[in-house]
Amino acid sequence: MTASFDRRNILGMKKLASLCLLLPFAVFSEDWPTWRADPGRSAATAETLASELHLQWV
Repeated sequence: MTASFDRRNILGMKKLASLCLLLPFAVFSEDWPTWRADPGRSAATAETLASELHLQWV
């Protein structure tokens, strides 16, 4: 019975460790652009632009 408990405990720890490792990689929907901003192709987003834009590449 102790060996069975140990295996379940180890499995639970592995699941917890996996979750902790993957959680920082979670992204928000605004980070994954699609054509025209969303599946409905509305071309609108909740994001805002900076008041002053400047060229970052040539």
